[in-house]
Amino acid sequence: MEEPDPQLGPQTSLEPGPEPGPEPGPEPEDYVRAAKDAFAKCPRMSGLRLESVQAGYGYLTIRFEGPQDDFRGPYGAIIRLPRDRHDALWARYAADSQAIEDWAYTGVAMRADQAHAASRTQHRGYTLDGIWWLINDTT
Repeated sequence: MEEPDPQLGPQTSLEPGPEPGPEPGPEPEDYVRAAKDAFAKCPRMSGLRLESVQAGYGYLTIRFEGPQDDFRGPYGAIIRLPRDRHDALWARYAADSQAIEDWAYTGVAMRADQAHAASRTQHRGYTLDGIWWLINDTT
């Protein structure tokens, strides 16, 4: 076998490589980061304050508090994650964008803000964990 020329670097093959597969979707930790960034804008908009966010089993689970004068919380949301950027769920919240930040802002933070606003006219249900689950995409 011929040694590569040190000035040219490694030689590449002209053989065609494997066909590229579909572009992978964002990883769970990408959704966590994007949700944190999206919620960072909420105190200025509506007063919502993120307490925790986790991703697993195809869902994002967030827990948050309302504005300072809202003593009805803590609140929570379980939001289904799109499989990839071609998923209909992605298109519902970020149709014109491939940016995970846009999807998280509309599909997570704005949904939580709207659900919180709607909850003002609702009675808080009893839950064993003490969290008022405003969004539950598992049902």
